[in-house]
Amino acid sequence: MSSWASLSSNARIGSFLALFASLATACGSGSAGASSPDTSPDAASSGGASSGSGSSGGDDASSSGGGTGSSSSGGGSSGSDSGASSGASGSSGASSSSGASGSSGASGSSGASSGDAGGSTTCSAATVGTDGDFKGYRMFPANHPINTAIDQLAVSAHSADWLANCSQAHQYLQLDLSMPYNIVPANTPPVTATNLDYNSKPYPNPWPIPASASIESGDGHCLAFEVGTCKLYEVYDFAWGSGMTTFTGGSGTVWDTTTDDPGNGSGSDAAGLPITPLLIRYDELIGAGAINHALRFTCASTEQGHIAPARASASSSAGSGIPANPNDPTFPPMGMRVRLKASYDPTSHSAPPAIVALLKALQKYGLLLADNGSKSSPMYITGASDDALSNALSSGASIVKQITTSDLEVVDTGEPTQD
Repeated sequence: MSSWASLSSNARIGSFLALFASLATACGSGSAGASSPDTSPDAASSGGASSGSGSSGGDDASSSGGGTGSSSSGGGSSGSDSGASSGASGSSGASSSSGASGSSGASGSSGASSGDAGGSTTCSAATVGTDGDFKGYRMFPANHPINTAIDQLAVSAHSADWLANCSQAHQYLQLDLSMPYNIVPANTPPVTATNLDYNSKPYPNPWPIPASASIESGDGHCLAFEVGTCKLYEVYDFAWGSGMTTFTGGSGTVWDTTTDDPGNGSGSDAAGLPITPLLIRYDELIGAGAINHALRFTCASTEQGHIAPARASASSSAGSGIPANPNDPTFPPMGMRVRLKASYDPTSHSAPPAIVALLKALQKYGLLLADNGSKSSPMYITGASDDALSNALSSGASIVKQITTSDLEVVDTGEPTQD
C-alpha cells in the first residue's frame, strides 16, 4: 500500500471521501436513542381491563375506603368527604432531579434506567374506555417530580417521626383498588361546572365528561383523560345536574399533561395533586411489567403542611387525622415521599411477577402522600378499580400488607411549607 505522503492530492481526497462514506453507512444503522420527553399533545388509551366496582380480590387485594381523607387546606382540593380548605399555593411544577429528559442520542439515559425516558410521547394511540390502556403514554414530562426516581436521595431527618405518626393504628401498607378513571374521545360533548365549592371563580370550563363516565363510590372522584389534547380533568364530589349537561363538585382541576402544568383549579385531593398519573394501573404493571412513576398513598394523620409537588394540605375542619397542634412537625405533610428500603428483597417471598414489579417501583419511585384515610386506616396505596388488576394482584396482596414502617424510609425532598 502506498504511503499517505506519496499519494497525489486527488488520491488523498478520494481516500478521505471513501472513509467518510463508510463511517456514514455505519452510523446510519444506529437508532436515535432515547425518546424525547412527554410533550406531544395527542391522545390516550385503550379499553384495557374492564372497570371494577371498587375493592375486590379479597381482604388483602384491595380495600375500599382508603380515601376517606380530608379536604385540602389552602385553596387545595378537598380530597375527601369532608370539606373546607386552607392552603397552599405551591406549584406542582417539576423539579428536574434525577429523571431522564429523554434526549436523542445515547441509548441509556441521564440518571434513569432504560425505559424511564417516558415511553410513548404521544397519547393518540389510545383507545377510549374505563380503566383503559394509555399505550405507553406517561403523563407529564420525564423530569416531573411524579416521574422522577428517588432511590438515590438521602433519607429525611424526619423519617422516623413521620412514619410513626402516619398511620399509628395500622403501620403497614395495603392496596386500595377502588379508583376508576375514564379515557374519553376528543369529540366528547362538553358539560359545564356550575359550582365547585373550593375553586376560585371563574371555574375551568367546559369539561369532556360523558354521561357514561365511571365515578368513584364514596368520595365521588370523577377522572377523565381526553384523547387528542392529552388533558386531564379531575373532580372531587362529582354530581350530575339536570339533563347531565352540567355538574357540581367539591373541587376540580384541569392539567395539560404534556407540560409541567401546575393545573387550572384547586386539585381533586387534599394535596392538590392529580390522581390519575399516581395510580397503580393494569396497562403498566401487568401490560408493560413496570411502573415508572410515584404512586399515591394515604396516611391516617397529617399536619397542615405540604412539600412540592403537593400544593395544599388537609383542613383542620375536616375532622380526619389533624393533630391537636395542626402544624406538629412530628406528623407527615402532604407531598411526603416514601420508598421501600434498598435492603428489602422484592423476590424474597416467591411473589408473582406483578407484585415483584410493584415492590421494585416502591423502591425506585416510591410513594407520594396525597390524602388522609380514616383515623384507624393503614397506609393505603391507590389503584384503579379494575377487575383484571385486582385479579392479578390478589394472590400477592398479602405480601404488600406485610410491609411495615420498619421496611420504609422518608426521603429528603425539602422542608414543608406550613399552611
